[in-house]
Amino acid sequence: MIYLRSSVPHAKTDLSLARTKALDWSRMHRLTAIGPLYSVIIPAYNEAERIRPTIESVFDHFLSRPHDRLELIVVDDGSTDNTREVVQSFGNNRYLSITPERPNIGKGFSVKQGMLASTANRALFMDADGSTPISEFDKLENAFESGFDVAIGSRSAKGAEIKLHQPLHREMMGRTFNFFVKWLSGLNFEDTQCGFKAFTRHAAADVFIRQKLDGFAFDVEALYLANKLGYKIAEVPIIWTDSPKSKVNTLTDPIRMFADTARVRWMHIGERRGQ
Repeated sequence: MIYLRSSVPHAKTDLSLARTKALDWSRMHRLTAIGPLYSVIIPAYNEAERIRPTIESVFDHFLSRPHDRLELIVVDDGSTDNTREVVQSFGNNRYLSITPERPNIGKGFSVKQGMLASTANRALFMDADGSTPISEFDKLENAFESGFDVAIGSRSAKGAEIKLHQPLHREMMGRTFNFFVKWLSGLNFEDTQCGFKAFTRHAAADVFIRQKLDGFAFDVEALYLANKLGYKIAEVPIIWTDSPKSKVNTLTDPIRMFADTARVRWMHIGERRGQ
């Protein structure tokens, strides 16, 4: 595996330049990729304690499918712990890549960077904590086989199994947010925020080249775009286990998420497939 590094100054960072360099890496990776059937994207910010078993589970899952070529891309979102060292400890593995060092920008941008680097027929992004096991990807694949372009894991759809629930205040926050999502965006999904979503190659390229939000509301934006561009979206019930070390700040992030969600419609007025 080749690890590309870029210097990250300790002084005030030019985030516009960091974005440009990050997406340049995505374009270069897409041009030189091995042409996998599947890409798994893991956005990671200070995930040294949780990411190893998640990476191992992805490789174990695809070992049982030897004819399905895999690339696993860990998108380092400016981690200040030893996340990079944990990923690099997997050694010279041509199926595993980690993005160059850059400052923290946000989960939304990290998913965009990873998805735009993929050339796979199907690309999945999942959380570094492994709250949804990679084995649930088989359920999303069934949706693709049924003609859908986007398949999203859902903790709220009928048939979902929650092995460990979030604290009550977080569940109530999620339900309230989903109510406003439906009202503001017109989307009719029971769970837009589960970090387990897969896209066909064309849908991924079409959606994420247009995605603009850096924060946690990017899921809503991506689904809004996919729906507006005419892609068929399946909401699939999955198994999910709460991870107690959530990166969502319950005091500040909900305000930003509500504000970002309210902006989604006008941010993409006039978007059409093929533009």
